[in-house]
Amino acid sequence: MDNAVEVQNLSKSFGTVRSNQNISLTVKKGEILALLGENGSGKSTFVNMLAGIYTPESGTISINGEVQHFSSPQDAIAAGIGMVHQHFKLVEVMSALENITLGERKAGFFIQKNKIAEKIRQLAEQFGFAIDLDKKIYTMSVSEKQTVEIVKILYQGARILILDEPTAVLTPQETENLFSTLRRMRSEGCSIIIITHKLNEVMSISDRVTVLHKGKLAGTVCTKDTSEEELAGMMIGEKVSLSYEYIKVPLSEKPLLSIKNLSFVNKSGAKRLD
Repeated sequence: MDNAVEVQNLSKSFGTVRSNQNISLTVKKGEILALLGENGSGKSTFVNMLAGIYTPESGTISINGEVQHFSSPQDAIAAGIGMVHQHFKLVEVMSALENITLGERKAGFFIQKNKIAEKIRQLAEQFGFAIDLDKKIYTMSVSEKQTVEIVKILYQGARILILDEPTAVLTPQETENLFSTLRRMRSEGCSIIIITHKLNEVMSISDRVTVLHKGKLAGTVCTKDTSEEELAGMMIGEKVSLSYEYIKVPLSEKPLLSIKNLSFVNKSGAKRLD
């Protein structure tokens, strides 16, 4: 089985709004799939069903060849799929270690704390993350918080990750560092779905691209066989051109602004001429 995720005819409506209509796609093991679409195209609804936040009205989700029925994010994590939201879900006053192991406070946790921390460090090293487990969340940069979120999901056992607009608040250098880490995760067999509006990032990081348009599947293409223009056209439903040219506008011979005999009166009442 080469597919980590296989979705068949997934549909979801909210009242009279059909957010997703018969969406089908696959994500291969060791692949980065970009999910593209305009605002309102149905991307968020789709990944929320994959992550167990929404329940589909129809269709099937298979993880590693087994059909799954998620009723919560915990069900999705148990099946091996987790989501890093654009707005992080971390407890600011806690440390990285406490956030990663939150909900795992079983008997003997504090006795085993050093062993658990070492396990997390080994996991971080395997995938190329730099993380200070003792550091409080509120003292961290955005990229550090994102690292904690990703490591938390990996620690819970997920090897299929959904990243929602992961570069939205990152600097260019932080973005490149994240992409280097994602490539390493791919080489370690992880499957990644990345949601982004940035076409240049799609071309840089993804293996394939799935595009949604008005709640429907517009298509899936191999990144190496497509272009930003083609992807933009799939997103909006018509052919577009991203090329541009400079138009030289002749300057008028007449001055745009002319000032003569300017003067003003200061606070003391003295008149000054310039």
